[in-house]
Amino acid sequence: MKIKEQYNEDDEYISEKSKSNQRFVKISFLIFGIGGLLAWNAILSDINFFINFLPRMDPPVYFPFLNFFLNIIFQFILLFQPKFMTYKKQLLISVMGSAISLILLPLFVLLLKRDSDINVIITGIMILLQGLLNAVCQSSFFGLVSYFPIEMIVSMSTGQGVAGILMNTIQYLVLFFIGDTSLKNTQEENDSIVKKGGIIFFSISVIIILICFIFIILVYKNNYFRKKLLLSGEYGKIKKNDAENLILKDEDQNKYNKPRQISFLELTKLLLDVNILTSILYLVTFALFPGVCLKFKFYSLTGGFSSNTIVSLYNIFDTIGRSVVSYFQPTKLLIYIVVLSRIILLFILPLNYYFECNNYDINLTSTILVISVILIAITNGFGSSLLFGIAPTLVPDFIKGKAGSSISFYLMIGIFLGTCSGIGMRSILGIIKGK
Repeated sequence: MKIKEQYNEDDEYISEKSKSNQRFVKISFLIFGIGGLLAWNAILSDINFFINFLPRMDPPVYFPFLNFFLNIIFQFILLFQPKFMTYKKQLLISVMGSAISLILLPLFVLLLKRDSDINVIITGIMILLQGLLNAVCQSSFFGLVSYFPIEMIVSMSTGQGVAGILMNTIQYLVLFFIGDTSLKNTQEENDSIVKKGGIIFFSISVIIILICFIFIILVYKNNYFRKKLLLSGEYGKIKKNDAENLILKDEDQNKYNKPRQISFLELTKLLLDVNILTSILYLVTFALFPGVCLKFKFYSLTGGFSSNTIVSLYNIFDTIGRSVVSYFQPTKLLIYIVVLSRIILLFILPLNYYFECNNYDINLTSTILVISVILIAITNGFGSSLLFGIAPTLVPDFIKGKAGSSISFYLMIGIFLGTCSGIGMRSILGIIKGK
């Protein structure tokens, strides 16, 4: 009896420890979602900083284009070439690089002459570099999470939305304590406000990225995390005791220890419609946000409060969309409905801008804008989680990481095409305003 009681106690202890390990991994993926997009969300949340010092760059339009230009090229290389290093090394390098980039970017903007050619060029190069680092980071995170159950994918996807909300909240606090720009202030007074706020905001952003860096190191020591990645090659060859835990035969062990590659054509055939839908999803999103949405007058708000409120609305409902996916079964039919139905927003927002330019009630046009931003955000978040959730189920186990990276790559194609379309949409708004 005592032996049986002892066995039950040990069994319960092991079970509780296993659950604890899983909870830590789930929290880690939430933090990875935050850290993976934090640098870009920090730039977007304090876009008024760059508008103030580099107005002729038109940051809401050209920053997304520059950020995702190198991103898409490098993700292509990462997707269709053998890994040149483990996900862990790629993540540690890219996350630390993002932190350094967020330190240097605002410093260069402040130290160089306002709106000068050299300032524009250096800032453009820094945004390009940030896009490259983001490519490595995103591809690696989505490659990793594809080996885990959908609850982990949803956790990381939710973290991406939380990143934006977190940055918006910090920005609101900075605006509250430091102040916002105003037409009543002199240029020097506005510069001083934006400078102080920017330094504080970007410093906090760097600290959060460093927390993500620490979690990358810690999660690789987690037993549950390690077990899920045994077949990924992330920990090298499968050891004998690990193989026994997985109940692999000798021939299976040798098979999994061999590097296995898949061609571009094979992967494309397996995920063709899912990849196309991913690109369409993000094309629509970035054709409208942030460039078009930030062009509107927003009730009576001005300056940083106006732009940050619009971005906050997007981030909150994008996060809601990502998190509610756990209550749905990912299917292609559902994805088709979500992705294709939102194309109508490409016509609604220009029409709403026409109303604004023709002196319709600002409360009416602002309310239409709010509804549009909410629809853009919630369908973007919901669609993203559905796509990342379904992709690994459509491929063999040994290329689940490739499936996640594939969605991440076509996501970047959609974003790049969307930023190009965003430039065109801004031109359309200019024509509407000219009339």
